[in-house]
Amino acid sequence: MNPPASSPTAHPDGALDRIRRFFLGDKFAAHASIELLAVSPGHARARMTLGPHHLNEVFFD
Repeated sequence: MNPPASSPTAHPDGALDRIRRFFLGDKFAAHASIELLAVSPGHARARMTLGPHHLNEVFFD
């Protein structure tokens, strides 16, 4: 079975742009400071910058 034409695995050249556009509209990703770095079929790499709102007070004074 072949993936649909809109699937990132069907057209990997445009996958990163499509997924970046999705992340731009994703409120959780924006709030959590998640930045998409790379996308390929079956793999993605993201970076998340930790801020004070991510820290657990149990471990920090």
